Amino acid sequence: MIPEIKRSHVFAKDIFKANKVESKVKYLNLELITDDKFNNPDPFGIYFMFFKKNLIYIGSWCGNWDKNNRKLEDSVANQRWQKHIITDTTRFKNICFFRRAEESRFNYEQVKNIFKDQIQFKKKNVTLTNLINLKKKNKVNLSEYQKIINDRFNVIKNKIKNFYTKDLPNNDIVNDIIVPLQDISCNDEKEYQLMLTGGDMAHSLNRFKVASSFWNDFKNRNENNIFDDFEFVYFRFNNFINYIPLEYLDNNLLKDSDAKEEVKKSFRKEFEKPLRETFKPPANQESTEFILKKYDIISFSKDVEQRLINLYNNQSFFRE
Repeated sequence: MIPEIKRSHVFAKDIFKANKVESKVKYLNLELITDDKFNNPDPFGIYFMFFKKNLIYIGSWCGNWDKNNRKLEDSVANQRWQKHIITDTTRFKNICFFRRAEESRFNYEQVKNIFKDQIQFKKKNVTLTNLINLKKKNKVNLSEYQKIINDRFNVIKNKIKNFYTKDLPNNDIVNDIIVPLQDISCNDEKEYQLMLTGGDMAHSLNRFKVASSFWNDFKNRNENNIFDDFEFVYFRFNNFINYIPLEYLDNNLLKDSDAKEEVKKSFRKEFEKPLRETFKPPANQESTEFILKKYDIISFSKDVEQRLINLYNNQSFFRE
């Protein structure tokens, strides 16, 4: 016996709303809002993202671990799909183009001399956000702060330019997005600095290629139509806790975060990975060729559901 697989076909315009906001980067001028009714926890599952019937991305959702209640929280729409929309359109203000730990952090010894008072951090590393907040509180020596931050930003902006400007389907996006990023400095508001590094919604080259491919469409959209033509199909494994190996459970709940990570790893290996390897969506990280392919979503979904059933029957980690 296998879990019941519940299929949902969702249109992005029905679950997301957008507002227009002021922005010094002309096309990064939207903010995304998720409808609260789509915030209910809904792990475990596999999802497919489409734009104009083109398959864009395949992913999995296993929930976020709430250690106090030993439960999985949050929704696939709020935690996964909104990030895909933000990055794949490249129209939202809270996007981050180079979120690398080594770029958004500073060794304490490297920056301690910029502080007006010798602030002691518990960790060896100080984040860009730490420094921005201290500057707002007037706790740094401004000239030294500006030199350290702008030196780092110059390195990051050069990396962004080199990373995002090669082999694009449409180079117009470079002038509209990458070139304006070069003007961001430590004197800008925090929200602009976090576009370079340290922000939450991390971009990727493959997702940027998706935006590039449809850029003549995306750049002319606004808060009223930015979500049009985006669709998601979610295959949720109902009551999946009953199929998790007993050694990872305690009183019919996951034991701890380690158990959750092991289950997540196996779920992705058994169900997500084979589908990504089969369909090769262009926004997935392992896709080396940018190839868009359209599908009839209804018939495609029926095929995927059967594939998931076959994958479950052929795996040995989860229970029957």
